[in-house]
Amino acid sequence: MNPKSRNALAAAGLALSLALSALAAPVRAAGDDPTQEAIDNALLSTVKIWILNPSNKVLGGCSGTVIDRAGYILTNFHCVGTPEGNYSNTSGKPGSLYHPEGLVLVGLTLNPRKAPKPTYVAKAVAGSPKLDIAVLKIVAPAEKGAKLPDPLPLVVIQRSDSEAVKLGSFIGVLGYPGIGGDLVNYSSGKVSGFEDFDDDGELDAFKTDATVAGGNSGGLAINTEGQQIGIPSYGQTKDGNAIGRVRMINLAEPYIQKALQLDGVDDTKPRQGNREAPAEPADGVGFSNIRFGTDYADGRLANEGATLPAGTRKIVAAVQVTELAAGDEYGNVWYADGKPTAGKQSGKEWDGDGDGEYTFSLNNGTQAIPEGKYRLEFFVGGRLTTAGDVIVGKVKTKEQAAPPKQAASTVTLQGSVIDADTQRPIESAYVIVLKPGVSFDDIEAANGDDVKTLVAALGVTDDTGAFITAPGLARGKTYSVMIAADGYTERRFEGAVTLKTDTSNVLKFDPIELVAE
Repeated sequence: MNPKSRNALAAAGLALSLALSALAAPVRAAGDDPTQEAIDNALLSTVKIWILNPSNKVLGGCSGTVIDRAGYILTNFHCVGTPEGNYSNTSGKPGSLYHPEGLVLVGLTLNPRKAPKPTYVAKAVAGSPKLDIAVLKIVAPAEKGAKLPDPLPLVVIQRSDSEAVKLGSFIGVLGYPGIGGDLVNYSSGKVSGFEDFDDDGELDAFKTDATVAGGNSGGLAINTEGQQIGIPSYGQTKDGNAIGRVRMINLAEPYIQKALQLDGVDDTKPRQGNREAPAEPADGVGFSNIRFGTDYADGRLANEGATLPAGTRKIVAAVQVTELAAGDEYGNVWYADGKPTAGKQSGKEWDGDGDGEYTFSLNNGTQAIPEGKYRLEFFVGGRLTTAGDVIVGKVKTKEQAAPPKQAASTVTLQGSVIDADTQRPIESAYVIVLKPGVSFDDIEAANGDDVKTLVAALGVTDDTGAFITAPGLARGKTYSVMIAADGYTERRFEGAVTLKTDTSNVLKFDPIELVAE
């Protein structure tokens, strides 16, 4: 590289560093509207949800908010199942799910001028039909045969204590209302009142003059700092005046924490237990007589019973199996408080050795399984053959609302990569953020998997040229950045990004130009 090119790169890196450093948001007064940057960041945390029926056909649309980089999304329960209460657009037994596995499609908001595409499959893992709250987790790519990115390129919203919200406070609402077309919508207003949605004597919702239309459900309500204070849930029009309802974010916190605790839960393969003759199922084939405990040894379940102690790390189910041959298709699904947590209804091949008692386990590694109601269902040929219920710890009649509990925020880089001559977006360009102290020479000298150990975050552009880096970057450090794409000259920005303690959670680049080789 000649000195002229080196100086040009250094100048570009300095300019980029200064541009990013200027993006730190100023302190806002409580009644002010958010900055445009705060709104843009909130948009990136907002997702579109496509509701699915048992045949994986789209029933309708909702909205959601990314609350954790591991792929957790907060929404309304009526976006995945039938809530308790008076909802004219839902049907079914309260607590039942529209899709048997609680699945929905999710699309990210990368550009407010472009409609999102179904990108991921997510499933309901926690929530409350009474409070109309659901927590989803991304579990697969929407495109068959594609690989789920690791880490996921997601922008996480910061949650704020809804108890701090006052009458007259600013509130902004983001989501995908059905009446607004396919693009994301933002409206704003004031908190006009408070409400006891479920008539239990405790306030749980804000009333607002901000627009909350169908499809906005499950979306994002923000304060003047761009932090989440609630979940837009439904609107009501009377005498020509619209009143929107927003669920307070504190109500969701116990369910968010439960979902995060269930993150490591795993459904093990069947293991041979006692070889005594099984009790016959109704039709003589399949599974029957489920019993629960915390371990299984010498043909016995430890702590057998319908209730297991708090702190249990593994639920063991012993079930009788009759006339299942090797290779027969079956399925089993574990539910936590009514939400599918592990397993599938079909797609497994039986590899057991004859009739007898077999054990299945729900493991949470070194973590305790969250207290609550658990259910295990067995299927043969897609047909339910038996089910059993067990309680871990003490089931709470109502989760106590709690202030947000979340890890220290990190920083995401967001922007686009374009062709320098045509100004057209470049797809599949790589944005590589090096770990602090790593040089470009270190990257060139590394081979294979060694390169991964030198990279702090990575972003890949989509067909619009847009990218989001993941995982989040720690504050108080300086990073170098590389931009590369097939057929283009690589660009390097040494020490270009310095993240301060007051740096915004999302830093946005101007379009980055690459020159064709």
